[in-house]
Parts: sequence; structure tokens; C-alpha cells
Amino acid sequence: MYQSIQTILKTIRSRAVTIPLLRTQDWWMGKAIPYLAIATLSIVKYQPSVTTSSLLIQLAVFLVVVFCIASFGFLLNDYCDQSQDHLSGRSTPVAGVDRRLVIALMVLLLGTSLVLLFQLPGGLLASYIVIAEYLLFLLYSVKPVRLKERGFLGPLADSLYGHVFPSVTSWIVVASPTDYLEFNFLLPLLFLTFWQLPLGLRHILSHQLECYDSDSRAGEQSFVAVRGRESAGLIVFRYLVPIEAVGLSLFLLSALPYSWAALLGVCLLAIRRCMPQISLAPASKQHEITIFAKPKRSLAWKVLSKFFHGWFSMLTVVGIIIMDWSRWPLLLGYFLLSPLNAITQISLLLEDVFAKPKSHRNARL
Repeated sequence: MYQSIQTILKTIRSRAVTIPLLRTQDWWMGKAIPYLAIATLSIVKYQPSVTTSSLLIQLAVFLVVVFCIASFGFLLNDYCDQSQDHLSGRSTPVAGVDRRLVIALMVLLLGTSLVLLFQLPGGLLASYIVIAEYLLFLLYSVKPVRLKERGFLGPLADSLYGHVFPSVTSWIVVASPTDYLEFNFLLPLLFLTFWQLPLGLRHILSHQLECYDSDSRAGEQSFVAVRGRESAGLIVFRYLVPIEAVGLSLFLLSALPYSWAALLGVCLLAIRRCMPQISLAPASKQHEITIFAKPKRSLAWKVLSKFFHGWFSMLTVVGIIIMDWSRWPLLLGYFLLSPLNAITQISLLLEDVFAKPKSHRNARL
């Protein structure tokens, strides 16, 4: 019975709408919708008088902005990585696409995002952050600077433009400028940054850990390729994971009462994933080396990443609706703005509930 349910859920996720050239399947569910949830939290917490219809319009506009920014970043990075991808044996959708078409598309995405930003209450300040994000895209991917090959500056830049800047933009773009200097507004923003920075660093370093062999063959000078898999793995699991967990907890606590469901959800997810591992002996050196090569098998990924990608958005919306029943159209709007993504996230939640935990030592880290 469980195997049948799991097969159905995986089929649903595989049907998600994708735009190969923009690699939407790599960021739509895991970034666009969670940042939409952060913007929703900010609106209902600091603009309680805003009508639900106005709220939905603001979120729809912001979703298009997020789409444009993320598409630009992935398109630029793929275009600049073509030679390295060829040497490492990886294929990308941008390979073979006319250069003029790529440039025209990036200009269109950039212009659209900036124009739409000014239609939102906090668009002026948010535009400065987004422009900085675009500049980081260029510095990260384009030679001669190419921060991607500049040691720790590469992962730091990736975390800033991929997590910190989008989350900060999400929090302020729908807020009134009069809120910017309020302590109750700035404190969650500080904790949000404290959560997103280590999350972004952990994700990019995990990606580099998984691509370590192919990057080494291609001569890629990424942080992990230069520093070594073991050293980078220790940074991820001994330092970034604890900091990220603390940052997440502080942010959800500061966003109460509307974040109560998300806070409860991450606690339940952590308990479910950790309980089967309590009786296990400490991981051996060989187990550490194994999990460094496959970080997505780690307990940290199964709790922290799975929560951000799958649980956070849905539970945030549910928590808001239970606190204020007049916001029920939010759930409908959530499905209308991203129907397949909402179904996908529900499937992930159900899979977490019904999945049989695997009690192997590699999951401890």
C-alpha cells in the first residue's frame, strides 16, 4: 500500500510545469514559493488591515518578480559554465542556444522584474537589493572576476544572491516604508538573515560536494575542489547546520503568532527524522566520508532542507488562515498562483508522514 502511495506522489511531482531553458524545476518549488510565504508572513503581521484581495494581487506581482530574478540567475550561470560543463560531461539546456537570444531574454527578465518591483509598497528599497543581486550574478559567473572560482567568496556570493537577498526582499517589498525602522520589524529580518545565510552556504557546498569528482576532472576551482571534500564536509555539518537550526528557530519564534504551524511542523519533522537514529552508535570516519560525498542523504538535509522546500510554505499559509479565518482565500490563491506546486508540496508532506524512516548510520550527520 505504501509503495503505491509513494509511486503516485512521485508521479505527481514529475508532472510539475518546467521550462528547461530557465531550469524552473530546480528552483520553483524550493525557492519561489517559500519566499512567497515569507512575503505573506510580512504582510499579515505588519499590515493586518490590508484586504485579502489586495494581498493576493501583491503576492502575484511579487511571484512574477521572483520568477524573473531566478530565471536570470540560472540562465546566466548556465551560459557562462558551458565550457566547464562540457569538460565534466554535464549537459545544460542553454547549450547550442543563440547568444543573442540568451542576452535578449536576460535583458527582458531584468527589466520586467525592476518595473514590477515599483508597483509594490516597498519597491524602492527592494530595488536596491535586487540590483545588488543582479550585480552578484554577474560577478559570480562572468570572467575575469568569476567569484565561483575565488575560494570561499564563491559560496558566500551564491548564498547572498540565492538566499539572503531574496528572503530580505520578500520581507520588505510588501511592507510600508514606515515599518523599516521599527524594532519589531527589524528583529525578524535579522533572524531571517541568520537563517538564510547558513542555509545558502550549506546548499551550495553540498552541491559542490556532490560534484567534487566531475569538477576536479574539469579543473573547476570551486571552494570544495580546492579545499578538499573532507574539510568542506566538516564545515557544513559541524558549523553551518547548527547555526542554521538556531536561525530558523529564532525567525519562526519572532514571526509568531502567524508562524505557529510552521514552528510546530519543523519540531515534528525533526522528531520524526531523529528518533530512529537515537539508538545508533556514533558515525564512524568512513560513514562521515560517505555522507560528505552524498550530503542529501544526511539527517540535516532531510530535516532543514525538506522543511524549507516542502513544509514551510504550506504550513505558513495554514497557520495564517487558522489565526484569521477571513484570510481563507489565501489557500485558494496559493493553488491558483501555483497549482501543481501546491499539489507537489502536499505530496511531500504526505510522503513525510507515511514514509518508513530508514535507520542507517549515514543519516545521522
